[in-house]
Amino acid sequence: EIEVGKLGCRSGPAQASLDGFDLIIRGKPAFVLRPEQGADAVAVAAQCVTALELIRSRGVSTFEPLLLNIGRIEGGERRFSLAEEVKMEGCLRTLNEEVRQRAMVLMRQTLKGITEANGATFDLAFTDITAVLFNDPKLVAGALPVVRQALGQANLAQVPARLGGEDFSYFAQVVPGCFFRLGCGNARKGITAQIHSPDFDLDEQCLVVGARTMSAVLMNYLNRHAAAP
Repeated sequence: EIEVGKLGCRSGPAQASLDGFDLIIRGKPAFVLRPEQGADAVAVAAQCVTALELIRSRGVSTFEPLLLNIGRIEGGERRFSLAEEVKMEGCLRTLNEEVRQRAMVLMRQTLKGITEANGATFDLAFTDITAVLFNDPKLVAGALPVVRQALGQANLAQVPARLGGEDFSYFAQVVPGCFFRLGCGNARKGITAQIHSPDFDLDEQCLVVGARTMSAVLMNYLNRHAAAP
């Protein structure tokens, strides 16, 4: 996303909390010619997927970033019967803890209503993967002049908040933190693939840029605080 030789940073919420979730819809198996004798987990799951999408568009403020994604569905045994169980996996990402909690509540309410109306049940379990990454404004303000001096104004990017998760967020909950995004792409060398892509690569010159810049930031911080009365 950022070319080698550049650094990106923003103050405040910078990257999202990330929760994985596992959802099971449990119905009642029956022969397809006697659907009234069962509860079709596939049909119920389809309603759940559609309804969960409405949480983003109707359940929270349009000004609040929220991503709710179901990335995997598996269910049913054969074409002639109603499915007894459907398993789904997904993720929930947001930059606001209140929105995160509200989305979880709305997910349970939505699933409860749909499954009860169709004679099915559900199990929903969340896995806390990362917290919101919060860049301390005072640390950012103190670091940016040093970065500008080390790299030049043109190489410092004020990047937008993103919904990617980052486990550095847990360190920043204990000690105020300042997280930079280190540019590692190089279009001239064909290094343009996104992270998590099988084609991902980086221009290793970014390691020199990162070490040099972070060393300058650290030394400046230590010098300023050592000189303080």
